[in-house]
Amino acid sequence: MLQVDPLTLIAEPAADPAERTLKDLRARKGLRQMDVAGQARIVYQNYGALERGAIFSLRPAWCRRLAKVLGVTPAVVRAAHAAGVAAYRQRVRGSGEEPGSGLG
Repeated sequence: MLQVDPLTLIAEPAADPAERTLKDLRARKGLRQMDVAGQARIVYQNYGALERGAIFSLRPAWCRRLAKVLGVTPAVVRAAHAAGVAAYRQRVRGSGEEPGSGLG
């Protein structure tokens, strides 16, 4: 097996760990959304919405389980989620779409 960080193959990693998204953290572990969702015991659609930033609040239990699956601290998961929410809000701001609380 090659000793290559999967994230380096698909995207330029954020310089500041606080700017990483859940997608970045997942890719760094080489996992698919369904892998993370299953291991963290989160409904797949909810995890996808979390990763897109479409769910604005992160449940504490989800945060703890995601941290364990992704191999980071809950603080890193919270920062990654916040970065995803900020990016989502920027995307929908100009589209005329009404931002909401997503699925959760």
